[in-house]
Amino acid sequence: MKQELLKLGVVLGLLSGPMVSQAAVLINVAQVGSDVVFTSSGTLDLSGAQFLNSYLYWDTGITPGGNYWYYAQGTGFNVVNGYRLSSSAGPFGTNTSYSRPTTNTVTNFGIVNNLSGGPQLIISSTFESGSSVSGGMTFSGQTFTTLGLTPGTYDYSLPNDKVTLIIAGQSVPVPATIALLGLGLVGIGAARRKQA
Repeated sequence: MKQELLKLGVVLGLLSGPMVSQAAVLINVAQVGSDVVFTSSGTLDLSGAQFLNSYLYWDTGITPGGNYWYYAQGTGFNVVNGYRLSSSAGPFGTNTSYSRPTTNTVTNFGIVNNLSGGPQLIISSTFESGSSVSGGMTFSGQTFTTLGLTPGTYDYSLPNDKVTLIIAGQSVPVPATIALLGLGLVGIGAARRKQA
């Protein structure tokens, strides 16, 4: 029994190492061939968030560095709502120039610091709290270096939720985590049968 618990502890320890703290929305950034790809997924709870204003959302892209850092995905030129971030990791790179993606998809969503009110989350004005956020952007023919991205994990918090930006794919996807846990449990079961 002690060996089984030890093996389970090792499996759980291995799983907990590379995992990222819980976040409602993950923005994963990866080099895929000759492209840099941003992929956003998750749900977003806006309860308790301080509404700042509504305005016309003007463009999609990134400015990773400086005082006016910016990440925004979607179709642009629609009305969005701004909510104050209760804490912010700030810039996620060094480049202070704006870069526009080759392609972008779905939800108008972003984290920015170039608007009145300081660091904030922007989301489509039709978004309902608790709904999913998905989509992303592709920067063709770019690298982390050319875009001025700094690898790491960056957390941006609301009162009851969080957005985590991960550059260089440092997270373990949930399905892989579940598969690893399953394999560990199968191994423990096999070891137990072998002892019996």
